[in-house]
Amino acid sequence: MQRILVIFDLDGTLYKTEEVSVPALKKAFSKFGIELTEEDILQQFGEPTDKIIRNLTPEGKKDRFDEIKKEIAKNEAEMIPMKGELYLDVKKMLKDLKELGCDLAVCSNGREDYIKIVLSTTSIDDIFLSIKSYTDGKSKSDHIKELLEEYEPDAAAMVGDRYHDIEAAEEADILSIGARYGYGGDEVLEADEVVMKPSQIAEIVKKKMHG
Repeated sequence: MQRILVIFDLDGTLYKTEEVSVPALKKAFSKFGIELTEEDILQQFGEPTDKIIRNLTPEGKKDRFDEIKKEIAKNEAEMIPMKGELYLDVKKMLKDLKELGCDLAVCSNGREDYIKIVLSTTSIDDIFLSIKSYTDGKSKSDHIKELLEEYEPDAAAMVGDRYHDIEAAEEADILSIGARYGYGGDEVLEADEVVMKPSQIAEIVKKKMHG
């Protein structure tokens, strides 16, 4: 049987980020006199945390960067255990992939502590072989290539909802699956395959990769 590795983005792919991160960011920025709309925040999802903060912080308040970052992490740590939620049928989809014999990994631009809280809160932390979090100086493509070297699968796919997920899969020469239900909108139409809901992911893996 072929060894298949399926790599997932987290925010907008497995996890409904807006349930927690919108209020967490609003609260953090508001503490420093910066008022944001939900739309301001949603447009940034999928980018590294540092880039999100820089993009959302007005020029005159850039010196508060570290304080804002700490405040966001604190708010998320408090809110995720209370409100963290996966997209519908994500757990079943992951179970279906495991039953197909697939290995699973997470590759996200989020902080490692954030990823671990989300996976633990939603009870899917024991499903993944590996977690790749944002690392300064490394791209998603770099992380995917590391996973391919570590696990040497016969075939692999990257599932994500933003342009950098699709680009990273292309650079690593693996199948890209665009999550159209996430935050990237039409960005994912460039993917090899596009899904409108998580339940379609296992179907595509079975059809395209599970000979």
